[in-house]
Amino acid sequence: MKNLLFGLVAFVMLSVNLNAQNHSSSVQDFGKGQTYIQVGYGIISTSSMLDNATSKLPPLSIRIERFMGENFTLGLAYTMSSHQGEPIIVGDGFSQRVTNTTQQIALRPAFHFTNIKKADLYGGFQLGVSFEKFEVDRGDFDFLENHLGIHPQNTKVAYSAFVGGRYAINNRWSTFGEIGFGAALVSAGIGFRI
Repeated sequence: MKNLLFGLVAFVMLSVNLNAQNHSSSVQDFGKGQTYIQVGYGIISTSSMLDNATSKLPPLSIRIERFMGENFTLGLAYTMSSHQGEPIIVGDGFSQRVTNTTQQIALRPAFHFTNIKKADLYGGFQLGVSFEKFEVDRGDFDFLENHLGIHPQNTKVAYSAFVGGRYAINNRWSTFGEIGFGAALVSAGIGFRI
């Protein structure tokens, strides 16, 4: 899955780069009134780093943002990820592995530094709701719920901060990289100006 996604991103970036070399179109400047759709891939998952979990579905995100002013955007993001934790001994040597599937939707205000040609450096925070679903590989959920306080489904407020940058490939396409504390510590992807 990872190799397929990396291959797809590399192919799109290469084809867009070749297309940009063939046409002498102007390169986009980031600014007021522009709207972007971005698709991202979590390179370093928060769950893998903090919980020593194995990624079943790496953090994938889709977001849309609009420049409300020259240096301010307001966006909406959806992220989904799934990971499986280390085995937990639940009694009499019986072990269970817990799989956590998380979906998150968040509002993302950000401040931008757009004075560098073809580049946009930004930072902000996100505030949203996280929907978590826990499953076990065998047996029932009673021990985890009664002794560890893990419920099969959980909804909670999610917030984090992020910093990142993006680079305009041509007047429509861009690439981005971001460091944050959401589902992924490091993410990268592509964006398209609508």
